[in-house]
Amino acid sequence: MPAPETPTTFDGVLVAPPDLAQMQSIIEAVSNELGIPAHNHARREIIADRVFSAYARGNRLPLNMVSAGLTDSACP
Repeated sequence: MPAPETPTTFDGVLVAPPDLAQMQSIIEAVSNELGIPAHNHARREIIADRVFSAYARGNRLPLNMVSAGLTDSACP
């Protein structure tokens, strides 16, 4: 039997590995939609913060996290 995956804690919020993988996919998709290149870590971090904030507030449906990532897309 495989070992259970260990949740990760970010800012006091417990994140299950499948949720973390989903958030990473969402961050990548939002970044691609906004035309943010992979080397632009600052802008991708802003999107990641928005996605994580939505998750931490309980908005864990993918569409809610995508919407949060796209909010105020005119980020620096």
